Amino acid sequence: MSDQTISRWPRALATALALTIAFSACDDDETVNALPDEDIVSVAQSAGSFSTLLTALDAAGLTSTLSGGGPFTVFAPTDEAFDALPSGVLDGLLADTDALTEVLLYHVVQGELTASDLDGVSSVTTLQGQQIAVTAGSVILNGVTVSQADIMADNGVIHVIGEVLLPPSLDVPSTAAGNSDFSILATALSATGLDNVLAGEGPFTIFAPTDAAFDALPAARLDALLADPGALTEVLLYHAVAGRVYSGDLEGVVSTETLVGFPLLFDLSDGAKVNDANILATNVLATNGVIHVIDKVLLPPTKDIVQTAVDAGFSTLATALGAADLVATLQGEGPFTVFAPTDDAFATLPDGALEALLEDIDALTSVLLYHVVDGQVFSGNLSGVSSAETLSGESISIDLSDGVKINDATVIIKDIIATNGVIHVIDSVLLPN
Repeated sequence: MSDQTISRWPRALATALALTIAFSACDDDETVNALPDEDIVSVAQSAGSFSTLLTALDAAGLTSTLSGGGPFTVFAPTDEAFDALPSGVLDGLLADTDALTEVLLYHVVQGELTASDLDGVSSVTTLQGQQIAVTAGSVILNGVTVSQADIMADNGVIHVIGEVLLPPSLDVPSTAAGNSDFSILATALSATGLDNVLAGEGPFTIFAPTDAAFDALPAARLDALLADPGALTEVLLYHAVAGRVYSGDLEGVVSTETLVGFPLLFDLSDGAKVNDANILATNVLATNGVIHVIDKVLLPPTKDIVQTAVDAGFSTLATALGAADLVATLQGEGPFTVFAPTDDAFATLPDGALEALLEDIDALTSVLLYHVVDGQVFSGNLSGVSSAETLSGESISIDLSDGVKINDATVIIKDIIATNGVIHVIDSVLLPN
């Protein structure tokens, strides 16, 4: 962390303290009712409990801004929120007008956003220029719950909060490096030079594994990654997504592409998961993005569909693909979705059926292509879908009423990601009409 960053941190806290004390003078049990002709500043004055806020606004030259024009939405910290900041911070802010202005404007949004308006968004951009993450349900701002909402003024609305909101002052890598839980991640970013990349304009979203997540990798695997900058770079970029993706943006999202080009899958049905990792914490803000904390290291695919199937023990399928001369096809760019029968599935075919197929290449090719769909179709994409056209030209039926069934076959393992598509394992062979 640079000396400049260190010197700015107390200033930011001080500014935050100024704003918080201003709002904190409001008793939690007191309801402020704005008169129809009162602007935001007048509401604060009429309440008689926002003297610090008014002082801070005057010091920053913002009183006239919030007295007219608008409309504005103001997030107002309580006295207790300001009291929780280190002593002396408020004095420091009041002595540093630039820092004071940044913190005050980080609590103000252009436009009148009521609690119901905020419930429908994942973030808002403040007058300071940076964003606040919004969580649905009870209105939660950067993890802080609004304790009193919709105090109306004639030029906007005030929401009371119990903590001071501090604008992020560090980029994504520096934010991670400043957290002791991410020491291995910070080391890996530095070793690959990605700390400089992810310090750029962005914005970026990082699913950040903790040190415990890295320690859970087999020791030989972790050592091999740290000794191979190319492989380590791919792994790290598999945790990075272009743009700011807040937790509220993940609702209804099945997958997203990472900076290395391979997808991440999301499942919010029981907690929140990305691939097979649990999301432990969300919406850690940085100046150029957002971090979500996860409990496993995400490993990108390294093999195509055919090699993935071979390594997983699909020997009969691999033999059939070779006999039909489809190996090169399914090792192509794709992407493809393959419904892959197990060896046991092939073994349940009537006696002599598999041998007959292996001797009739046209029929074998038709059967195999009947298991392949163009494009990358994850299990989460199947909702509301009743059929899909295969590469054989015939359609398969899809039924989600009891698990996932493709024709009469049951999907027993889903979403095995390969470099050129995805595999779903099925328990019987699909036979075209």
